[in-house]
Amino acid sequence: HDLVQYLIGSNTYRTLRQVQRPLLLVPAGYGYSEVRKVVFAYDYMKNGKLPLTQLVDVTRAWPCEITILQVCRESYTRAAEEKMISVQAQIRTLFPAAPLLFDTVYASEVVGTLHSYVERNAVDLLALCTEDHSFMEGLFHKSTIKAMSVIASYPVLITHE
Repeated sequence: HDLVQYLIGSNTYRTLRQVQRPLLLVPAGYGYSEVRKVVFAYDYMKNGKLPLTQLVDVTRAWPCEITILQVCRESYTRAAEEKMISVQAQIRTLFPAAPLLFDTVYASEVVGTLHSYVERNAVDLLALCTEDHSFMEGLFHKSTIKAMSVIASYPVLITHE
């Protein structure tokens, strides 16, 4: 069973890496529900930007709130919080009409933390964004998107930078 899930996840991952449009992954047997709570997990602190355009375009027709979730692997510092507040202000300026909320979770393990957050907060849709990696980065990078596409029991929207 785990091998089958891994292989399906690998095929899904290969497909989404080739497609540059947003891709919605819906688990088999998932029943319809309205999308009211969207969580967009993205490391805007590391990247200094937030590729929200595709997500805002896709969700514009839905009356939903979008929570931008930052998973911090380092422990809390006042300097990091100040930088986070500054980046959040810039994001709000770029997307003034979007219903954005911000949340931060401190954890060393990203995939399990995201999965728990989505389930605990009754999230209707998890949004993730692909990132381009150099060949060397790709050798050592564990893909959050690939792992989430295997374990998610809820819809996952994949956007691209």
